[in-house]
Amino acid sequence: MKSFTASIVVLAISQSFIASILVEAGGTTTKSSGANKSSVSLSMEDFNKKTNNKSVFIKFFAPWCGHCQNLAPIWEQLAAEWVDHKQGLVAEVDCTTSANVEKWCSKHFNIQGFPTLMYGDASHGGILLQEYNGDKTYAALSAFANETISKPTCSPANIDACDKQIKQRLQSYLKLSPDKMEKEELNLKKQIDDANKNFNNEFDRMQAIYDKTKQEHELFSAKQRRLLKEMKSVLKFKQKARE
Repeated sequence: MKSFTASIVVLAISQSFIASILVEAGGTTTKSSGANKSSVSLSMEDFNKKTNNKSVFIKFFAPWCGHCQNLAPIWEQLAAEWVDHKQGLVAEVDCTTSANVEKWCSKHFNIQGFPTLMYGDASHGGILLQEYNGDKTYAALSAFANETISKPTCSPANIDACDKQIKQRLQSYLKLSPDKMEKEELNLKKQIDDANKNFNNEFDRMQAIYDKTKQEHELFSAKQRRLLKEMKSVLKFKQKARE
């Protein structure tokens, strides 16, 4: 990712410039999507404390981000449903409050754009969180939250929350040495790479068959159209001859 901090500075300046123009023209600006009373605001200092033993749904945002501003009232509506919930927590992180926070967002959570939504087990500083890639409508977010954060999240740090098969796999992984885990990881990556290569090869083979069949079809159709045209011309000629 190119210069995370530089991008934020440029976009922030652009936002301020546009806002100043609107104010001078007597217009209004869009309300910033900052922290609010229902969505819990998280920082580097209090992240572990506020997310302890929670299944979380977190919005990583920047106040100048237009998409973040559009999401803000929806996120607030969602967060209001989870206030004081025993297990689930809907929260947010402003990634622009300082250079350290910017680095925390980009390096620790791999945030590459705004808004980014992440969910799951927040233990160990949130390293087990996964990115949400679904719709950002209230209905979609609410349904997803009810399904995922209303109960303990399955993870290596919380195996008892996993179903039987996943629990068995995680337990077997935890017994492996780091070197063995690395070998297993490389083996799985190789299997994925091999599957992708096989797919691409098969796709290319089928594409070649398709291209050949299409060409043969087009040549045949063109020939038949020529024959049909000749036949119609002869038929028309004979009709004229009888007149």
